[in-house]
Order: sequence, then structure tokens, then C-alpha cells
Amino acid sequence: MLFIACLMSQKEIINECRKILNSLQLGQYVENDADFNFLSDAFSKARYYAFKTQNRRIVRIQKRASGNYGTCCFFIELDNGRITDFSYSKMFSKNPALEDVLAAMRTAIDPIIYRIGCTMD
Repeated sequence: MLFIACLMSQKEIINECRKILNSLQLGQYVENDADFNFLSDAFSKARYYAFKTQNRRIVRIQKRASGNYGTCCFFIELDNGRITDFSYSKMFSKNPALEDVLAAMRTAIDPIIYRIGCTMD
């Protein structure tokens, strides 16, 4: 699946990334060569690719838990041993900083919402 940017829309790329993520068990690495190559190529199209990878090569991709909402995302391992999360859903976001602020706000109020919910029982 080379040259995915030319062959697929951003929505199609995100949907394929989601399909691959959902096919993995928590903690499982992407072992299928076609899926690994697709993800590596797709990730290289992200606005923050150079920041996340520091222009290093991705050697492994794993599904891990992320955040407080029971969600999962990809974690990439680079050829220097560094591991970091990689959000396929934000790859083409026009304002990732705003999305990060909104996520932080949701995380901050989550305990308050939980406590209110517990008092309503």
C-alpha cells in the first residue's frame, strides 16, 4: 500500500488505521507487514510526524491503552529505542493544540462528573 496519500482520502486513511487498531489485542504489536507498512506510510503524512519521530525510523507499532476514557491508540517504537504515542485520529487535524486543550479539560472535570453521578443514585 505505497503512496496512500495519492490513492486514499484522509477519511479513508483514518478509517483503515482504525480498522487495524481494532483488529489488535491490547498490548499486541502490528506483525502483518502490509499493515505495518500502511501505518508507517500513513503516519508519515501527519503534521507532527517529525516531532514524534525526531526523523528516526519506526521499528515497531503496538496497541496500548491511553488516557482516562478506556481508549486505545498506537504507540511507535523508534530505532533509537524511544517509544511514544501516535494518534491516527489527529493526523490531519487542523488545530491539534485546541483538541489537546479540550481533552485536558475533559480529564480535569471527569472526577467531578463522576462524583455528581454517584450522589444521584
